[in-house]
Amino acid sequence: MRTRIAVFAALIAVGAAGSAMADCSDPYAIGVERTLAVDTAGGLAVGSMQYKGSLGLAENEVVLTFDDGPFPGASERVLEALNAACTQATFFIVGQMAKHYPDVLKGEDAAGDTIGTHSWSHPLSLSYLSYESGAHQIDRGIAAVTDALGHPPAPFFRFPGLGDTRALCAKLAAADIGVFSADVVGSDWTGISSDQIRRNVLRGLREHHGGIVLLHDIKKATARMLPQLLRDMKGAGYQIVHIVPAPAVAGEVAAAG
Repeated sequence: MRTRIAVFAALIAVGAAGSAMADCSDPYAIGVERTLAVDTAGGLAVGSMQYKGSLGLAENEVVLTFDDGPFPGASERVLEALNAACTQATFFIVGQMAKHYPDVLKGEDAAGDTIGTHSWSHPLSLSYLSYESGAHQIDRGIAAVTDALGHPPAPFFRFPGLGDTRALCAKLAAADIGVFSADVVGSDWTGISSDQIRRNVLRGLREHHGGIVLLHDIKKATARMLPQLLRDMKGAGYQIVHIVPAPAVAGEVAAAG
């Protein structure tokens, strides 16, 4: 993995961010501050929970990410909340879920959100598997999401349970796929209330002055609290950064064999 991350920052003044705000019916919506094109060529590992690499976010800039979907109902409510706030996120998709619910996934893609991958079946941790089994989870997940979308996803991957291995990270790096951990978690997988999830995220953002937020769009409690969280973030001065692949690698992700 490279210790210095090459990141292309692009503020789309009259592009996606600007048009989203122009079309927004809520003048208090958080919107998208800027779009950040991320270079994953040669590998990438970001998120202070695990890695030293950084996206180079400014203070109080936030990248919203959601894991484990798509799932009818909850994922659609998450997408509705994002759209109502004229903002965008990155979804780390489980291959089996993409196969079962392709229309939900296509809705996220059509809304302009970034689609990454999160293994084929979401084992507790790929670090518990043999290298061959872990590699198969990665490759099959990418293939399933590609089939469901009709085009390759972004070259962005998050390990299930954040359980990586050096060998699997090297495999992803060789395929120019970036690995994303997180800076802030809502702990929404633990069965806590919507309000506690929201407070966890806001506390983490205060501690880290922004960063990569990890939530789960399959959780009803997360979907319920998201509109209020976005309002709270806007009121506290946080700004959303939408991450996309750098042009050189966009559309080129495939099975990382």
